[in-house]
Amino acid sequence: MKKKFLTVLIAGVILVASVSFSDSCKKDDPKVNHQSYGTPDEPVTDIDGNTYKTVKIGNQVWMSENFKAVKTAAGQNLQGVYVYDDNNSNANTYGRLYTWLAAVQVTPIGWHLPSKDEWDELIRIAGGTSIAGGKLKETGTVLWNSPNTGATNFVGFTAVGGGFRGPDGIFYDLRKHGSYWGTANNAHNPYCIYIYYNYSNLITEVSPIDITSGIAFAVRYVKN
Repeated sequence: MKKKFLTVLIAGVILVASVSFSDSCKKDDPKVNHQSYGTPDEPVTDIDGNTYKTVKIGNQVWMSENFKAVKTAAGQNLQGVYVYDDNNSNANTYGRLYTWLAAVQVTPIGWHLPSKDEWDELIRIAGGTSIAGGKLKETGTVLWNSPNTGATNFVGFTAVGGGFRGPDGIFYDLRKHGSYWGTANNAHNPYCIYIYYNYSNLITEVSPIDITSGIAFAVRYVKN
């Protein structure tokens, strides 16, 4: 089960963290600072009238807020769209959670679900997997639990701890965990990105099982 998998990953990260984080920060990011690398770009509005801030990071333009539309660009309602704890107020703060198929179907015109290569480029700009989690996270302890380790929002991505919906239909880890979708293998498989409140690193995986697992993550889109 995905929940058990995530728990094992977190336990593994704990073992690595105490040994490598301080050294890896020096190796991966020789010019650590707290200034945003990204440049604000034009906002975008979805089919439901929600407007999102965007940011140019390297050669890519990303949404810098979690998506929350419940309809396709053609106005069709979707299955597989959720809000944490079924509380609509959470949608305003954390966006909505989508199954992978819903994330593909809800894509607004002119944008696309980021590919593995695009995620990997963003992570590279943010200093590599050992510190990129911190560089992508919103600072402070309002949208993440304390200690929000390493959070600088260096690239202006502004990741929030929106939690996820498990295959069992239960919501997990609000303000502790941010999970995002992408695509891999020519958009045939899900690419998963996991960010944590208590680590600077992030974890990625290609996960074909999540095409139909029912697990639901947050979504950011990249401009075509």
